[in-house]
Amino acid sequence: MAVENDRQAPAWSGDDLIAGGPVAAGLKSAGADIDWLQALGLLRDPFDAADAAFFPGAGRQQLLDQLLHQCQFSASALVVLGEAGAGKSALRRELLSHLAADDDICTIDVPAIYDADRLLAQIVAGFGLEAADSASRGQLLAQIRHFCQSGEEGSLALLLVENAHHLDDQLLSALLSLLQGQEDSIRPLHLVLFGDPTLALRLDNFGIVDVLVHDLLLEPLDREEVGEYLDFCLQQAGYSGEALFTERDLDTLWRQSQGLPGRLNPLARRLLIEAAAPASEGRPRLPLAHVVAVTVLAGVLIMALFYGGDSDESSADTAAVATAPAPAAAVAAADAAARQLPPDPPPAPSGPVAGAAPPALENLPSPAAGDGRPTEAAAAAAEREVAAAVQATPAAPPAAFESAPAPPPPPAAAPPPAWSADEAALMASEESAYTLQLLAAASEDSVRQFIRRQAGAVPLRMFTTRRAGKNWYVVVHGNFPSAASARSAIGGLPAALREAGPWPRSMLSVQTEIASFHRN
Repeated sequence: MAVENDRQAPAWSGDDLIAGGPVAAGLKSAGADIDWLQALGLLRDPFDAADAAFFPGAGRQQLLDQLLHQCQFSASALVVLGEAGAGKSALRRELLSHLAADDDICTIDVPAIYDADRLLAQIVAGFGLEAADSASRGQLLAQIRHFCQSGEEGSLALLLVENAHHLDDQLLSALLSLLQGQEDSIRPLHLVLFGDPTLALRLDNFGIVDVLVHDLLLEPLDREEVGEYLDFCLQQAGYSGEALFTERDLDTLWRQSQGLPGRLNPLARRLLIEAAAPASEGRPRLPLAHVVAVTVLAGVLIMALFYGGDSDESSADTAAVATAPAPAAAVAAADAAARQLPPDPPPAPSGPVAGAAPPALENLPSPAAGDGRPTEAAAAAAEREVAAAVQATPAAPPAAFESAPAPPPPPAAAPPPAWSADEAALMASEESAYTLQLLAAASEDSVRQFIRRQAGAVPLRMFTTRRAGKNWYVVVHGNFPSAASARSAIGGLPAALREAGPWPRSMLSVQTEIASFHRN
């Protein structure tokens, strides 16, 4: 269990282990006497998570800005949720790098198996306090609370808990209770919990009075963001050449990593090592389909040369075969072999359907010798045979239009989006405007309770969005012409709303989330 009081000290966690940890710059590719970093012109391993720069894309920068604001102005619990490998550790390190040097900050990483009393004692020690070995859990909690209430005004007391989902409900509830009764504190405690998405559901069930919980979701990268992330990592490592990853590489990396940077890093590193290897040891330089097609064409040429004669005509035929393009059947077979699919069957022979046409003319009696005209007897016999064939031919089915059903009616027009009254008001606002976000949580009940408690104070609006496949409920206040005017309005809010840590948010981003939710 790691406790740090110095934000510069490294603190590796599960995300770092998934990403592979530090990799030496002199790492050799398997079976090749070559330094892959030097071969690609890289200054360092671009996918070493412990040494990587913070990726600001995929909403990471916006999430960091929100954390920085609420860590300083919110008295609520901030919960950063994400799957293992989503980048929670990278976000935590970037957050710490933006805080003041004189802030009191304690960071702990909770293992899967821990001792609750010892963990509280380590939090006390992380804030630079001394605790007796025989101190009880209640005494340790009281010591932490007193420390926060007796600090200097303007300073920050921040507790960061990594892998908070490992905490049992009793200890998790005890940490949240530290946030109660901080209205008159000179230096309120700020609590940031990092954990997997199951943590939000557990916190929603606690219902601790006067404690707000903000859920902040660190979502996986989509297909386009995977490419942006890889380019960013390569640029930070000093690469400035052509693209190293093909579109097929990006599709494979996105699918196998599920958009999680911690899983993406080792996969991308392996592809770079293969790219730096010699051609005989790396991936094929030609796609398999091209290799098969070339093989088939070579076989056609060899057969043409083998069967060619000595005469000028045979030589000309051979030259014609050698210069002509491959037959369509050969090309189709080559493409099918490349895709591991059977070739298309040859087309069925064309001609009339058996039994559906009158007898062929060659079956009629031959004309009599002489002037070339058939005799009367032969003509009569021919007419009888034709009449018998026509009677034996089955009747043609009725015309298609006589039995075809009536065409279906055109589909009805899609109904307009089912916006709530709050969402309709937000969608009608100017895109350039700003609002103040007060709360975001996965529990609709907790959000509505928060709104009811503020009834009559200031007008609040709620809208629904989607995060990680689940509904997300967001509370906002006001409509301001600029971010600066929204920020200046925070001081005029009731104390309970100021403690929620409101932060300016563009109306365009709100409208985009509302439209996306109802479109899906």
